[in-house]
Amino acid sequence: AEPLFRSLGDHTYLTMCSKMRLNEWHVQICPLQHIWSQTECDEEVTNEIQRFKQSLTAMAHSLVHDLLSLHTQGRGLICFEEVHLPRGRQHCVVECVMVPKEVEMDAPIYFRKAMLEVLLS
Repeated sequence: AEPLFRSLGDHTYLTMCSKMRLNEWHVQICPLQHIWSQTECDEEVTNEIQRFKQSLTAMAHSLVHDLLSLHTQGRGLICFEEVHLPRGRQHCVVECVMVPKEVEMDAPIYFRKAMLEVLLS
């Protein structure tokens, strides 16, 4: 089996998603400490999460979208936070999924629509 761990920072680590993977480019940024939300993170942790996201975004933009249409360059990155419960302890995980550039551009519209539906129901 291929190891899932990819990179270790001072406060966080980057790993391949092991369960419920959305695609082959689905990775997770996890704080080393058990933190239940990014709002609880120290500034150093938040900055390191941002640096990982910036690096992943640059990598995504450099990838070819589809081998059949080589003229379309780049992918986008969608990130969202989840709380996992390993061994009963809440733990913040930032899910990062590379998607076609068009999906990245439309994502804010869909997230906003979903939030409004929740608020208005």
